[in-house]
Amino acid sequence: MSRRFRFILHIGTEKTGTTTLQGYLHGAQNELNEHGVAYYASPGRVESRALAASAVGDQAPDDFLKQLSVESPQQRQVFREETERHFHAAMTALDERIHTVVISSEHFHSRLRHPWQVKRLHDLIMPWANDVRVVVYLRPQTDVLSSFYSTALKNGEVRNLEALGRKICHAGNHFYNYQSLLELWAKIFGKKALIPRLFTADELKQGDIVADFAEVIGLSPSHATSANLPRQNESINPVGQALLRGLNRARKREECALTKEEYQPLARRVMNVFSGSGERLPSTVEAELQSLFEVSNRWVCDQFFNEREALFPSAQNQPHKGSFVFSKEQLALVQMVMSRLERSNVNGLPEMDSCACYLRDRAVALESKDIVMARKLMAMAHHIRPHGPFIAKKLEEYEARSGLWNRVVNWLAQRRS
Repeated sequence: MSRRFRFILHIGTEKTGTTTLQGYLHGAQNELNEHGVAYYASPGRVESRALAASAVGDQAPDDFLKQLSVESPQQRQVFREETERHFHAAMTALDERIHTVVISSEHFHSRLRHPWQVKRLHDLIMPWANDVRVVVYLRPQTDVLSSFYSTALKNGEVRNLEALGRKICHAGNHFYNYQSLLELWAKIFGKKALIPRLFTADELKQGDIVADFAEVIGLSPSHATSANLPRQNESINPVGQALLRGLNRARKREECALTKEEYQPLARRVMNVFSGSGERLPSTVEAELQSLFEVSNRWVCDQFFNEREALFPSAQNQPHKGSFVFSKEQLALVQMVMSRLERSNVNGLPEMDSCACYLRDRAVALESKDIVMARKLMAMAHHIRPHGPFIAKKLEEYEARSGLWNRVVNWLAQRRS
């Protein structure tokens, strides 16, 4: 084994544009090769998911291995050997002009939590390496939580954002603790190998993850950008999140209101029709949860960003957002989900309770402009939450106004005839 390369090991973190970056690296391989850079990916993937899975050991749960039906220690050993063979064959086959190898997987961050796991990756790479740099992007933990929430809902989560945040977003969780993450990788690769970067608009080169990473690996960022790449892992907007949460809750009811065959197409439609920026925590809750990382973030700042006063800027008060504007397709989908979750022995639709707020608020916003639509939206909110006093009062008001309006329209029609 005579050839050695400079390795750029991009380990995440999750929810920092990793899918976008990997899409660029995978699609630009010919261009990268011209600059002496090779991008290694696992078979059939655009990233190195198999390398992360091969390092978790024989016992740790791993969804990728489960999907491949690789679960017993013996099966995992075979998988590790196959992964190592593929990696060594890929390194052996690299063109003579290649001097740098880029490896990327956010699952290095989320799955490798013990020194012996990181050491497995280290031992695979080092026989081929004359230098290794470990690149990791960091963003405020509550931003990660908000971005992660749509993914959690896609995987069946039933808790609201605040309840989930209070459960998992704390300094004892490796996923969110950047001090423990950096200490772990420094223990195996050395502190000098680490290149932490801040995933914030004012810190990224050109405000773009692809341009920023290009600069990190020594390429000009001027031609590397995510601007023309398709959107990846798109979030679900707050109404869609509320709908998907309702569907998930219905799936988990004892009487199993939805079969898998019924749930999947509905859930997919919600994800597609309600794509957009997801829900944020209330400002006070966000500040409370972010404060849990004050000590660990200060350590990271002192160790790697000592020119900064703080690792991340203070959270700004979130601007007030107006009522959600429903398209016809979105409103029809809400009605479809409502009809599917109805139960004859239950008054209202408790799984969809949070959707009532969005319908109610939009109705109030429209009451002076379109009383017919306002009444329709408030009636839907009332159907979900029949005991809400404000909704009931407003619906009664709208029905009275609609009745008066209909009488005026009929009177005018009679006059014209």
